[in-house]
Amino acid sequence: CSDSAEGRKAAFEALRREVAGRLLRRKPCDLVVDDAPDVSYQAILSGSTGIDRFLHTGGVTLQFECQRPYGEGRTVERVASPSQSEDGTEADPAVVRVNVGGNYPTAPVVTFSGEEAAYQASFDGAVFSVYCRAGAGDLVIDCANRRAYQGAYPATVDINCEWPEWYPGVHSVQSNDAFTVEWTERWA
Repeated sequence: CSDSAEGRKAAFEALRREVAGRLLRRKPCDLVVDDAPDVSYQAILSGSTGIDRFLHTGGVTLQFECQRPYGEGRTVERVASPSQSEDGTEADPAVVRVNVGGNYPTAPVVTFSGEEAAYQASFDGAVFSVYCRAGAGDLVIDCANRRAYQGAYPATVDINCEWPEWYPGVHSVQSNDAFTVEWTERWA
């Protein structure tokens, strides 16, 4: 009988160490809960775990501190290119209309090829201008983090432009250049 009790204690101790290694982090990590498996939260364990009482009580309550007031759901991506007229003399701008899901505001991330020195995009009719190094790689306009860059190099955003924020619903992006737009649905 003591062999099985000692075996259970050893197994519990091994499990406790494994769980502690997964829970105790220095920075926030993705947390997914059973009732919303398609949404992840940036969280870190707050307070003690009480895991040592699990053997006696059969359960523990864990508290997490969420770093953001929302969780992130699916990421959606759309690609758009200007269309040329049949004779190739005129081009219609590239346009993407999107329906943002979730219940919390999000922001788009737009990527251009970076071959030009300046790009303009229109977010719901508001013009957004960025200046960069021609040919230095993809230009990323990360509205969620309010920064524009090409690899390790920052790009210059026109001071008169406002970073777009998208509430759930229909929005549009338009440009004379080909681009990719993506956004992540957010849930409060």
